[in-house]
Amino acid sequence: MTQVLGNLNLSLNQLQNHVVHKGTVFPTSPTPVQGQLFFRTDENKLYFYTGSTWTAVGTGAGGLGKYVASFTSQTSVTVTHNLNDSNPVVEIYDNNAQQIDADSVIVTNANVVTLTFNVATTGFCIVHAGVGIATGVTAYYTQGFISQTSVAVPHALNQKYVAVKVYDSGDSEIEPATVVLTDANNLTVTFGSSTTGTIVVVGGSTGGTAVTGIQILASDPGSPTTGQVWFNSTDSQFKGYNGTSIVILG
Repeated sequence: MTQVLGNLNLSLNQLQNHVVHKGTVFPTSPTPVQGQLFFRTDENKLYFYTGSTWTAVGTGAGGLGKYVASFTSQTSVTVTHNLNDSNPVVEIYDNNAQQIDADSVIVTNANVVTLTFNVATTGFCIVHAGVGIATGVTAYYTQGFISQTSVAVPHALNQKYVAVKVYDSGDSEIEPATVVLTDANNLTVTFGSSTTGTIVVVGGSTGGTAVTGIQILASDPGSPTTGQVWFNSTDSQFKGYNGTSIVILG
């Protein structure tokens, strides 16, 4: 092992063939420092140390995180999303991609949500974290509507599995009759009677698919933003954008 005590100068700003410190338990000795990275091999997730706690990349103050879990013919579903958010947005859909309600949705803790149904149900659950502090991100779409029973929503977020909230003209949250996820860029909301209000669509990490706190992409994004981190499933590398170039994280 080579110990580097000074600055490490990287040619072409690329840390090649580097693997982030990894294991099944967060390191405690030596004491972790703010900004330190650690990859949990039991969760397949990359974490950073805030100075007081380990947080999954893509959650908390770093932006939106999203986790998708499917379930088949169950009356009780435990969803371990590991997004470290005690106030997540939880949406449930049946296997026809139509929004449904559970008998109860309990936020067991910051990393677990428990769903219960009156009858055995098949579908999928989407958990969004960091929504309350990341309203400025691009994966967020709002559309107003006036006196309609059916509203087509072309959110163009390039994600089929999104969270949908509906508010009436008095800004009170209401339940529509149906929410159908048409495709990755469109959905339809219907009401039992003519309704006026606003539809809010939250998409999580834009461009990702079924992620657990970090984007999983088949190729590097064409126009990344500074600080963006993702996992390239083609070359199996964690990567990030430093504002000038794409670098390999591990």
